[in-house]
Amino acid sequence: MNTAWHKRHRMPRRASPAQREFRLHLTLAIALPLCLAAGAFELTRAMSGHEIGWIYAVEWPLIGAYGVYLWWRLLKETRAEARDLAVGDVPADDAGTAAAADQAAENDPELAAWQAYLARLHETDPPGGPPGYA
Repeated sequence: MNTAWHKRHRMPRRASPAQREFRLHLTLAIALPLCLAAGAFELTRAMSGHEIGWIYAVEWPLIGAYGVYLWWRLLKETRAEARDLAVGDVPADDAGTAAAADQAAENDPELAAWQAYLARLHETDPPGGPPGYA
């Protein structure tokens, strides 16, 4: 089922766990100081008489704390994925995905019939219009 359409519409590769971990650290290193600086700015505004500044002075550090919580959760997931990859649970690429789909189709006749139907549809009317359509 590896047709020309599948080759043209390949999904982009996911970043490695190390790259995602770096991006998480970088995002936190930028966002947390900004939230704390915004909270400090609003605190100075509140102390100078802007009453609404008290709400923002509390809100910005809470947003920063929520960002730290999200960073921790995403980091935990990324490290678990890296640990799984180290053990040998390698995610399948396009060819591996097609092989897994073929294996599943062998075990499920309804799935095999559905895939055959889709293949016939793609042959007669491929995505993007009929053959030769410009």
